[in-house]
Amino acid sequence: MGRWASDEAKRNYSRFVSEWKVNRQAAIVGTKGHTVVADLFLAYAEWAVGVLDSRDYGHCKTITEEVVNSYGDIPVDEFGPKALATVQRQLELSGRFSYNYVNKLLAYARTIFRWGVSQEMVYTKYFGIWNYSLTSSREGHNGT
Repeated sequence: MGRWASDEAKRNYSRFVSEWKVNRQAAIVGTKGHTVVADLFLAYAEWAVGVLDSRDYGHCKTITEEVVNSYGDIPVDEFGPKALATVQRQLELSGRFSYNYVNKLLAYARTIFRWGVSQEMVYTKYFGIWNYSLTSSREGHNGT
C-alpha cells in the first residue's frame, strides 16, 4: 500500500476503506510499471484544454479529481467496473451531486478510458469494459 505514513499509503488506505464499505471483497493494491490512472486522467485533461468547451472541461476536471483521489496510483488495467462502481457510490453518498450529474461524470470517465485506448495508454483488451453500464445503487430508483 506504500511506505508507512506516506501520501501514497494514505491514498491507498482511503481507497481500500471506500471499496470495503461498498464491496467487502474489493481490494485493489496498486503496482508500478504501467500507466497509472492518474497519468491517463491528467493526460486527457491536458489534451482537453483546447478541445472541450469550458462546461465540458469542468465536468472532466470534476471526475478527474474524484477518480485520481481514490485510484490515481493504480495501473489502468486494474481499474475496472467494480472500481467505477465504487466511484459512483462515493459520488452518490457525498450528496454533492444529483443522480443525473453522477451519470454524466461516469460517462466522462468511460470516455477518458476510450481516449486512453486511442492513445495506447490503455490496452485494447480492456476496451470492452468501458462500454459497461452501471445501474444505480439507489434502492427503488425507477430510472427517471
